[in-house]
Amino acid sequence: EDRVENMLRQYLRLDDNIQELYRDISGKDPKLRELVRKHSGLRILRQEPWECLVAYCCSAPNSVSGISRLVEKLAKSYGEPLGTAGEGAHTFPSPSALSKVDEFELRREGFGLHSARVAQDVANGDLDLEQLRVMPYQEAKMRLMAYKGIKDKVANCVLLFSLDKNEAFPVDRNIGRALVKFSFNYLSETELKTLEKRGHEHFGQCAGYAGRSCFMKSGLILIHRRNIP
Repeated sequence: EDRVENMLRQYLRLDDNIQELYRDISGKDPKLRELVRKHSGLRILRQEPWECLVAYCCSAPNSVSGISRLVEKLAKSYGEPLGTAGEGAHTFPSPSALSKVDEFELRREGFGLHSARVAQDVANGDLDLEQLRVMPYQEAKMRLMAYKGIKDKVANCVLLFSLDKNEAFPVDRNIGRALVKFSFNYLSETELKTLEKRGHEHFGQCAGYAGRSCFMKSGLILIHRRNIP
């Protein structure tokens, strides 16, 4: 029971001082202050770094549902079965298991253009994901972006969603359009890399939570516009 509770606390990031983060966000932007007041409870999960990295390596040409299907397929293809009959759920493949798969096969199946190289380096210790957790944000980001195919958005997502880098401000095209459309004045720029830089600089240590709040604001409005209940 204690082990399960500890796992949940880690995964749900219950060690984050959420009220302090909310205060920081509210002090940076009046629009987000109102959103925090109405919809408090937003938390960023602490995902397992290896799984998070591979999932985002698969993300470039895919929707959220497409990524989910790929991750399930990846586990079924190269993970270990959890059921005695070999059916149903599978573990996520280890770096060692994935490093032994031919790169052409991974690319053909849509599992990221450069997943094999990343898997090899994680397996042999050349890329220590836990070490990134204690590195300064910019240094950790540059370490990930040294890999071909890992650009700003993927690096920021991995750092924010699995390695506790609250300074990260991931921006994709949809979020970028929403930030400009909803007139966050300090983010009035259409170049995604510039939006990411300005968001990081403006929000500082609460950038990740602020970015998710911006996303929540845009998501709520987009859902309303599409008449989705």
